[in-house]
Amino acid sequence: MGGSGVFGKNKVKAEKGDVLLLDSIKGSAEMTEVTFKADDKLRVILYAGKRLNEPIVARGPFVMNTEEEITQAYSDYNAGRF
Repeated sequence: MGGSGVFGKNKVKAEKGDVLLLDSIKGSAEMTEVTFKADDKLRVILYAGKRLNEPIVARGPFVMNTEEEITQAYSDYNAGRF
């Protein structure tokens, strides 16, 4: 994301490098609307999908379920196993 803006119904402020989880109403099968207002020129990447109900740990380019998996991912990357 480049720039900055305000996202979602709770008007969460975000800027370059931030990651947000914009959640739908629990148990709702209705479509979700994503709203945002740009403070200046804004670039956004939006991912959507079915919730897996698993823990999320993110570090740099890696997203895993545990800290141990993140550590292993960095180890594998640094050893050239990716």
